[in-house]
Amino acid sequence: TTHRAQFGQSISISHPVGKRFAISGEIWHFTQPFLRSNALGNLWAVSYTARKNLVLDGGFNHGLTSTSTQWEALVGFTYLLPHKLLH
Repeated sequence: TTHRAQFGQSISISHPVGKRFAISGEIWHFTQPFLRSNALGNLWAVSYTARKNLVLDGGFNHGLTSTSTQWEALVGFTYLLPHKLLH
C-alpha cells in the first residue's frame, strides 16, 4: 500500500452586506499526489442570517485546472444549538 500526503491551502475573505447578508470569496489549492498534479479553484458564496442561531448560505465553486471539478453549486445551513439544550 502506498501512502502519500495531500496538502491544501486557501485564502478567504468575507464581508457583511447590510444587516443580515454577507458575501464570501476563496481561492484554494490542493496537491494531488497520486495524479502528480494540482487542483486549483475559486469559491463564491452568499449567506443570510435568518435568526441568531440559523445561517443559510449558497454559492458556487469553479475549478481552474483540468483535474478539479469545473462547476459545482453549493447550498447549506448552520444551526447553533441553544445553550439550554446542552445543559
